[in-house]
Amino acid sequence: RNRAQRAADEAIAGGFLNVTIRGAKRVLFNISGGEDMTLFEVNEVAERIAQAIDDTADITFGAVIDPILKDSIRVTLIAAGMEERSTARIPAIHLNQSLSTPINVTPPNAPQSKPVTPMTPPSRSANRDGQQRPQSYTPQPTPPRPPRSSGVPGRQQRSLEDLRGIRSMGRRREPPKGQQTDEDEGERGIEIPPYFKKYD
Repeated sequence: RNRAQRAADEAIAGGFLNVTIRGAKRVLFNISGGEDMTLFEVNEVAERIAQAIDDTADITFGAVIDPILKDSIRVTLIAAGMEERSTARIPAIHLNQSLSTPINVTPPNAPQSKPVTPMTPPSRSANRDGQQRPQSYTPQPTPPRPPRSSGVPGRQQRSLEDLRGIRSMGRRREPPKGQQTDEDEGERGIEIPPYFKKYD
């Protein structure tokens, strides 16, 4: 089968349409092909379409050269006035049915949940008036810690008397006011030379 027959058969079959053109009363089609399309191919497409429709149908067609279509032929067909017996339609699907049976979405092997035990609040002791009061909490006493010694271990502390003796060692012993020392007596026994004396 050549390309003219294939193009005509595809146009007659309707492609993706749900209606066939067999028995049509009025037909309009156009043939498009590349620069290599011949008049013989155009005539062959017209004859194939005429065989598929009614003998008394009104046929109108045309041919166009399209450089983009190099090795193929394309047929565009429009038909009208088909008989009801030759029309095949796809039955419509109605989705308006309501669901009467409830659907259980719980899986059969789903683990059952365990009941939760409510927690009871702590007991409170009631007073004489009937009002509840919280129980008193007595903290346990902590044992006292032994005091830490502030002094450095291994060093003996000096007494107050030792400190007083150290201070007295640095001081110069002065004689009483009524007593004279040997240095004062020696100074008095030395005579001053006359040229050191001042004249009035």
